[in-house]
Amino acid sequence: MRYEIIPFHDASIHAVESMGRVDVIMKPIVEAFGLDWGGQHKRISKNPILREGISVKEIPSAGGVQKMTTLELTMFLGWLVGISIDRIKDEKIRHLVGLFQREALDAIRAHFFGDRPKDRRPFPNAQERVTLQREVTRLMDKIQITRNPEALRQSAAMLQRTLGQLDMGEADIAALAPKALAHDNVTTPFWAALEALRARGIEPNAHRQPDRFLAVSPAWLKKVCAREHINLCVSSGLLNALRLSPESGFIAAKPVNTRFGRAMHCWVFALQQQLIAAE
Repeated sequence: MRYEIIPFHDASIHAVESMGRVDVIMKPIVEAFGLDWGGQHKRISKNPILREGISVKEIPSAGGVQKMTTLELTMFLGWLVGISIDRIKDEKIRHLVGLFQREALDAIRAHFFGDRPKDRRPFPNAQERVTLQREVTRLMDKIQITRNPEALRQSAAMLQRTLGQLDMGEADIAALAPKALAHDNVTTPFWAALEALRARGIEPNAHRQPDRFLAVSPAWLKKVCAREHINLCVSSGLLNALRLSPESGFIAAKPVNTRFGRAMHCWVFALQQQLIAAE
């Protein structure tokens, strides 16, 4: 994990980057906008879309390591768009918020990943970016409530194209709309990854009763799959799909006393349920 303080006009952006994902530390920005951090934290936590991007990072400081709430870059942009400049009375803060809405994404991406290649289309101007950001919000809202698989595919394709125009990474559609997805399409890579690890002599089951239960640590799985170059997105969307899939035998996501002699947070499955589903 790389922690950086990015100079931005008369302010700064605190952010961390790990394996291509950027998370923005929220409290300093919220306070720079003259907003109440407690109220904004509740707003983000209650929003079914924004809360998917929340995480807590351990950040070094003069007083030692502190745990700070962060928001994934895509969700940070969604939070920024939700701030109405017209309601801000302080002219200086109104100007600062406008700068963040227009330029913060470009500044963050340029800091971590370099300037945009010359053969890529120009960045959208300020007005185009606001329009695209609103379209992202509209599509994310639509995806969250749709239950029609075909409508979901169309909206998801539009969302990914719009994010591409903003030079942002792909959205985790499984996290936005797990109930509308065919669970097998989401969960199949998970089971395939476990089999791929076993084929390489790596046993993913950490349960002390491996003949009855399967316990997989998502943190361990993400790390090992990255090391072994196995393509698997370990996310809340995958967890939701496993929960909703009757064939998975999912029991719970909880701490487990593992065969390694220590407790680990694991996704736990009943192996008997999987055998019945396979017959």
